[in-house]
Amino acid sequence: MKRKLFLNAILIDGNGGKPIHNSGMLVEGHHILSVGGAEDFSRCDGDIEIFDCCGKTIMPGMINGHVHIFMEPYTWDRVAYLQNPISSVCIEIIKNLEKTLHSGVTYIRDLGGVFDLDIQFREYVNDGKVQGPGMICARHPLTITGGHGADFSLCCDGPQEFIKGVREQIAGGADLIKIMPTAGYSRPKMRVNHNIIEDTVYMSSSEIKAAADEAHKMGKIIAAHCYGFAGIYNSVMNGADTIEHGQFRAPYKDEARTLADEMALRGTWLVPTLSAFFKEYNRYEVEEKYTSVIESFRLCHKAGVKIAMGTDAGVPWVGHDKAALELEHMTLYGMSSMEAICASTKSAAEMLGIIKEYGTLESGKFADFLILDGNPLEDIKVLQGKLRVCKHGTLI
Repeated sequence: MKRKLFLNAILIDGNGGKPIHNSGMLVEGHHILSVGGAEDFSRCDGDIEIFDCCGKTIMPGMINGHVHIFMEPYTWDRVAYLQNPISSVCIEIIKNLEKTLHSGVTYIRDLGGVFDLDIQFREYVNDGKVQGPGMICARHPLTITGGHGADFSLCCDGPQEFIKGVREQIAGGADLIKIMPTAGYSRPKMRVNHNIIEDTVYMSSSEIKAAADEAHKMGKIIAAHCYGFAGIYNSVMNGADTIEHGQFRAPYKDEARTLADEMALRGTWLVPTLSAFFKEYNRYEVEEKYTSVIESFRLCHKAGVKIAMGTDAGVPWVGHDKAALELEHMTLYGMSSMEAICASTKSAAEMLGIIKEYGTLESGKFADFLILDGNPLEDIKVLQGKLRVCKHGTLI
């Protein structure tokens, strides 16, 4: 098999260190053979295809830690959307997977699907039947009767039902468990009063603990959809591994600082999904409408909470091809460009449990990377421009 040698790019390996200028990276088949300076490859011989990447930057493919691949992001009425034939939803999923991959995302964590389509398309991608990013999937989220996402979740009431729900998802092929401890913003009529949403805690502490304990017993992590201090607190203290959205409410500032410190101590991940709040708004409207979202992100970043990139792709006005915008949002509110890149590569891979094979550009790992026109360390918006995607050693 012909090897591929990529020369003369600025190479960001995803580990957070200084980039390699005038780099070289040798790829064979699906994997990276070696990474170094271009001069290290001057004596390479054999059947090699050389790519001169002078003036470009190579970095790991992005990993989106919060996606709903079945959702059409420009349709508010999800219930009506799901009344379409399953074949229509499948066509939408195929489009969304292609958009995701072509935008520079080479791996996703799907946190809630319908009709087991996330599980099926995970296998289709793995088998090469459909073009798209690699996937891990939560299958159906677990919520209370009438709770957030009840239209596509498994409804459970009481600890025993949540234990059974965890077992059912794992038996059905779930890679992790998603729970809905609090309300959310997905229904238009609920967007009027943010305080009502942030104060609404659906799952009891005993339900969260039962689900988390069972997931951990089965070797799975548990992701908790959370808005508001109480829901985040209950989830962190009862075993949630990742907090999705994680918006503290402003009146709880002192308690929020303590909880952020606790998250950092426990190693609880935050997936802030800033894109879910920006939607169609401009920066200044977001800062006015969602002050606590930005404050919460800054607070957790300052406290040293582990943060991974996720957009909530598929919810209204959050496109599957817009992950690069999330990095821009992160840099607007406290992260450096390198920190945002690491949050979308190495850190996200660690959170997903795939770090041994993905997330950084190192010998032995899958050759999933991007070739960019420009340097995202100088301007993070470069990721929103022209790019070339390589997945498993194949240029897309």
